[in-house]
Amino acid sequence: MVFVDTNVLVAALNEHDSDHKRGKVLLESAFQKFAWLYTSDYVVDECFSIAWSKTRKLPLSFRLSLIKKIDDTVQGSEKLRLLKVDEHDFSTAKALLREHHHHIPTLTDWTSLVLMKKHGIQKIISFDGHFEDVRQLAEFRWVLVISQPSQL
Repeated sequence: MVFVDTNVLVAALNEHDSDHKRGKVLLESAFQKFAWLYTSDYVVDECFSIAWSKTRKLPLSFRLSLIKKIDDTVQGSEKLRLLKVDEHDFSTAKALLREHHHHIPTLTDWTSLVLMKKHGIQKIISFDGHFEDVRQLAEFRWVLVISQPSQL
């Protein structure tokens, strides 16, 4: 089991992204290696926002097709499961953000970690260095960050 972070999804599906090749190979390799991949509703929301903002200079038709491609990938995949952040997960993530904002400064990333812990998912594919930083905390030493296909 592996959790898929925002930056990998966006990079893999946006051919204009500077990390496109790495993201595409990493995501394709993860689909081949693991029976199940997981992400969350908060990650999908963040994907839409980041994809939209990173492509603001590109034609509207491309931007809309990228949003659709992200949605189709998440909703249409038989191997990618969408986890939902519930009220307890959200409250826990907010408390972690308040206490450890210097390790991970975003609520979405904390919700990802809360869901990973809840569902027993130790690995996350991400280009975000904050997930390495959080391993300094005793309660998150179990997090394994995968940023290259060779780490799968």
